Amino acid sequence: MLLMQMDPFFWGVVIFCIVMFSLMILLIVQSVNKDKKATEEIEATIVDVDMRCGYRGSRSYRPVYEYTYMGEDYKVSSDSKIYMTENKVKIGKSVIIHIDPDKPENFKEKWEIKDLMNNPALGMYAVITVLVVIAMYFNVIKMALGLD
Repeated sequence: MLLMQMDPFFWGVVIFCIVMFSLMILLIVQSVNKDKKATEEIEATIVDVDMRCGYRGSRSYRPVYEYTYMGEDYKVSSDSKIYMTENKVKIGKSVIIHIDPDKPENFKEKWEIKDLMNNPALGMYAVITVLVVIAMYFNVIKMALGLD
């Protein structure tokens, strides 16, 4: 049977894909659960940029929002909108966010397609997925043709 003849690299790639897919599903479920709690729509203003240093000196930039809810002022940094260049964050821009009425410091940002294209984690995941699929495809073809 063809599947039993696959080399360990192939099975490693399959396991890697399963783990990555599981992580993606976990992140989506976590995001949906956060959406259920963030029901109050309010206007916030981007007032600052939170720069964070990563591995080997890489930098990421996150918008810092300021808003008022029930008479209380909040200033919070984004955990999900991450940009690779500072000029992508427009200080002074008003945006709509959704907050959790029970914990107003917890919020969910409105996503647009252009925001997804600026997300480095999503870009890396897409590149890795494409490379893994190509590697699996060529390995299956190689085995089917008996070139091993």
